[in-house]
Formats: sequence, C-alpha cells, structure tokens
Amino acid sequence: MAGHHDGLLGVGRSFWDRLPPYPTAAVASCGPIKHPMNKKSQQPIHARAAHHVQTLRSAGWVLLLALWLVSTSAYRSAAQTPTIVTPPQSLNVAPEMKAVFSVQASGSALRYQWQFNSNNIVRATNSIFTVTNVALADAGDYRVVITNISGSVTSAPASLLLGPILAWGATNQARFYRAVEDP
Repeated sequence: MAGHHDGLLGVGRSFWDRLPPYPTAAVASCGPIKHPMNKKSQQPIHARAAHHVQTLRSAGWVLLLALWLVSTSAYRSAAQTPTIVTPPQSLNVAPEMKAVFSVQASGSALRYQWQFNSNNIVRATNSIFTVTNVALADAGDYRVVITNISGSVTSAPASLLLGPILAWGATNQARFYRAVEDP
C-alpha cells in the first residue's frame, strides 16, 4: 500500500498503520503507560492517561489564574490612589482668546478625563486642557476626573468666564458672562 494516499495530510496509509494505538510516554505521576486494557471499563490504559493530561491542563490554568489574581491585588495595593495637588483654576478670558486649564496630581499610572458641564470631552485626556478661540458656547464649568487602578478623584469645577480685556495692566473690573441656556 506504499504510495496510496487516504487524504489525511497526504500521508500514505502505511504511515498511519504503523502508529501504535496508544501513547508510550509517561504522563506526569501516572508512570509508564502499559498496553493492557483496564479490566473494569474495558478501555485502553491510554484513555485514562488522556484524562490525567486534561486534568493537569485544567490545574495549570487554575494555578495561572490564581497567580494573576495575587499579582493584580498586590499591584493594586501598591498603587497610590490619585490625589489632586493643584486643582484647575477658574479663568476669565476675552472672546477669541485661549483658555488653558491644568491640574497637578500625585499617584501612579494616572489617567485624565476632562469634562465640560459634567460631560466627557473627546480626546481631553492630559493634565492640561486648552480651549482655543474661546466663544460664548465655551463658557461654563470644567473639571477633570483622574483615575488609576486604585481609584479615582474628581476636581472641583473651574469656571470659564468671558469678558472684555481692559487696558493691559489695569485692574480687571469688567463684567464677566457665563453661558446660560434659553428657557
């Protein structure tokens, strides 16, 4: 039958016929696998060995999961909860100028998310947030949520107010306007 192919990966049938019907290697603590049948179940001994291999694999995954949980909880307890050192300050800005909010925080692996009137601002994920070309629609409250694996902290709101620029160096006693929604 040499040269005859049965469709199994293009290997000749004689190759498959020469393979023993059971493995001959030792499996963990099961010892060498012997040829006789199990008298109770009439199953070859290698069927029991396959079960032991599957059990060992499952135990390996459980061990890996346990190690991961322990390392994650150790990292979480070692990470410092975020703390705001310098909160963002309210700003008085003339229309079409730039407003820059910043925050200083302590902690490890910090992530920032700026919000405008309690809604997340897309791509505002740094310790500094800039509003360019300020318009009346930009007036309102800005705050930042700082998070890491140990927790989160939210800053007090910092208001962006709009008002005219007086003469440079003069005291600013102009009226400032906040955006208000129409009733």
